[in-house]
Amino acid sequence: MGWGRYTADRRETAVRRVLEEGWTLHAAAASIGAADSTISAWVRRRREESGFPTPRNPSRRRTERQKFEAVRLILDEGRTFAGAAREVGVAPSTARRWAHEAQQQAPRTTSQRANASLGAQAEALRLVAEEGFGPRQVARQLGLSLSAVVGWVRHGNVR
Repeated sequence: MGWGRYTADRRETAVRRVLEEGWTLHAAAASIGAADSTISAWVRRRREESGFPTPRNPSRRRTERQKFEAVRLILDEGRTFAGAAREVGVAPSTARRWAHEAQQQAPRTTSQRANASLGAQAEALRLVAEEGFGPRQVARQLGLSLSAVVGWVRHGNVR
């Protein structure tokens, strides 16, 4: 029944988004106005026709690029999990898990963590001092936690 209600172009678009672009079934379904189960059936059928097995864990579809970029934003730029996740298109819990896994695999020294956050701290302080932004604006703009920016402002004696 699913093959007849939607045009071949719409079906192809939804299936391509899931299989090639890493979209979730829900997002692909919403983009063409179909039910999640419909898209799931189309994707399963395409995999069977192509000889590819259906993955047991759909989260494996996340690209290594997304993972690398999320971890870099969190660990090197001091972004929040939610901010980094939003930027790379994953759930905050996924970004959090990736960051924790990266920390466990290659623990950083205290000086490495300090150096990584210095750039974000310097930019935050510059925006407060030179541009007149408030800590909340800075936190939003840079994807940092408000408490981190407030702490930097207090300790940096910036008003």
